[in-house]
Amino acid sequence: MSEEMIKSSMVVVVVQYVLVVLVQIVLVELEDVVVVLVFVVHHE
Repeated sequence: MSEEMIKSSMVVVVVQYVLVVLVQIVLVELEDVVVVLVFVVHHE
């Protein structure tokens, strides 16, 4: 493995990790929004 390959593979790993974290955050936020919407709709 050359240094360039190691660096690029590390970048890929970091990018994947960041994407996973972002997706989880977005899903949690969406879940909250959906719960609030359902609550509001049921109380109309």
